[in-house]
Amino acid sequence: MESTLFIFIIILLSALSFVSSQSQYMLPDHYFINCGSNSDINFTGKTFTGDENRPNFSFSGGRKAVNNNATWEIYQTARVFTKKSSYELEADGTNTFVMVNLHFSPFVYNGIELSTSKFDVSVSGYTLLSDFNVGNSTVIKEFIIPIGLERKFRIQFTPSSGSSTAFVNAIEAFTTPFELFQHGVLSSHISSVGKIGDMDIISSSSSYAFIPVYRINIGGDNIDVDRDILRRNWTPDDPFIVEPHEAENKTFAGTPNYQEPFAARYDAPDDVYKTAKWLNPDSSVHNVTWNFGVKKNVMYFVRAHFCDIVSPALNNSDDAFNFFIYNNYKEVIKPGDKVSALQVPFYYDFVVDSVESGFVNVSIGAISGNSQPVLLNGLEIMELLKNSGVVDTWNDGKSSKKLYIVAGCAVGGVVFVLLIGFLIGFKCRKKKAVGGTKTDSNVIPSYGLSSYTSMNVDFTINDSSPIPNLNLNLRFHFTDILQATNNFDEKLVIGKGGFGKVYRGTLPDENMVDPYLKGEINPNSLRKYLETVERCLKNTGEERPNMIDVLWDLEYVLKLQQMVVDREPYDDSTMNTSLQLSMSMIDRLPSKCNDDDSQVNDSGYSSESQVFSQLKIEDAR
Repeated sequence: MESTLFIFIIILLSALSFVSSQSQYMLPDHYFINCGSNSDINFTGKTFTGDENRPNFSFSGGRKAVNNNATWEIYQTARVFTKKSSYELEADGTNTFVMVNLHFSPFVYNGIELSTSKFDVSVSGYTLLSDFNVGNSTVIKEFIIPIGLERKFRIQFTPSSGSSTAFVNAIEAFTTPFELFQHGVLSSHISSVGKIGDMDIISSSSSYAFIPVYRINIGGDNIDVDRDILRRNWTPDDPFIVEPHEAENKTFAGTPNYQEPFAARYDAPDDVYKTAKWLNPDSSVHNVTWNFGVKKNVMYFVRAHFCDIVSPALNNSDDAFNFFIYNNYKEVIKPGDKVSALQVPFYYDFVVDSVESGFVNVSIGAISGNSQPVLLNGLEIMELLKNSGVVDTWNDGKSSKKLYIVAGCAVGGVVFVLLIGFLIGFKCRKKKAVGGTKTDSNVIPSYGLSSYTSMNVDFTINDSSPIPNLNLNLRFHFTDILQATNNFDEKLVIGKGGFGKVYRGTLPDENMVDPYLKGEINPNSLRKYLETVERCLKNTGEERPNMIDVLWDLEYVLKLQQMVVDREPYDDSTMNTSLQLSMSMIDRLPSKCNDDDSQVNDSGYSSESQVFSQLKIEDAR
């Protein structure tokens, strides 16, 4: 029987393979929105479109408000909301980020002091602002939001309890370069006691939004939005350096020598890499330290920018200096080993836990007997914001944790549930990445009976039931999938199995498995999984299992994968597991159970412990 069982691998990776290189990134001309206005105006070098014209976006709710006393034209209007309302936009690509800048400048609207308003702002499950109050000043809040396979996103404004209004004067929301953050690359996780592990902050299972807190041009001046491709503001380091007289400012008159795969022009502007603080070798101290106030007990993303603008010639690969975080973690920086030319920008990324005292400090230090200049060019500190899991769907507005499944071609809808149930439950899987791609995406293709199909698996928060709530609501045309996968190009297939054939009763070929999972899959678990898949691919509905049978088979598959390999009879890799269970035991599985109240839980299904106590398989890892 021909099977398209593993075609999901193609769809999953093809989206990544079709992302074009953005080394020549150009800032998009959208979205720059003049809220509460029907006029387009120029502000900081960009044209902000009046939202009442809304040529390429939409919004729900809100009234326009006018402030004729504002100094800047962009702040003369605002959109005021008295209930939950939103702007609905679309990113230029998938698996990337959108930079969102929100402008707030309060005034009096219909007798309401907007300076006293308190409200929440959220985007795609990320609560960006909670009980936010602008006060009496003009404020610009910046966020960087991850975009998955669903390009549409919604910026939502909700008045807080007890507050009558929310408002916004202007919105900037544009797609960033795909390579702005390294996908699937581990960063050292640092606390005040030193390194405590590694983290992959850009992956399907642990994607974070970023809230910039500090962007520091070390050794230089202010950098405004018109001098940064991504419209970022950078400030001098002088207020943060502990002993300013121990370091010297250095300036480079030329142009940084950008080289792949190191920093690009959008990672930081030229002016960041053309200035630095340098520790004079004749100085009486060996370290220079910067101290930054932050929230307590929060994770931060720290990016340190380097460019050797001091050395007259390329240093040896062993020449180095130290970069410290909290004085208990040391990263040895070797520019001559990392790059092969002078004035080449590069950076290091870290995840840093703030401490009870509410600060993060970094230092640069000399290594005795080493000729490498000690310097630092720039520093970024961003709060990491985990997805709350509460997302308003595009169709019904219900709030729940979502896992979106892209649709595939046409062989029996229940198989998507199979893939999700097994892969989500497979807790033993290790995260691995090659070539900067993600190998543990939570997006699994579905296969339905029409050219329009997809599945939305809704795992409601704090729901103890093992049975997911299934809602068919997202629709993607099959032609879009063909385009995204290059017509299911076989060159994109992982491993030797690919499309392959699956025969009942034969040992699964391990080449059919994702190569990064080889050696980690229990053959019995894989065999039972494929047997279940085979049943789901039967020609008629009468031959295929119902949904409850499928879900419980997957529970059994997971138990086989997790159990201790102690060579008990049911764990013999040469045995067909499903055929070795006695018929009396099979009769007691959930799909065969009667309606005995002692065998069911509140949802009408036997509990996991009841079923697997009958199978006598322990819950081991």
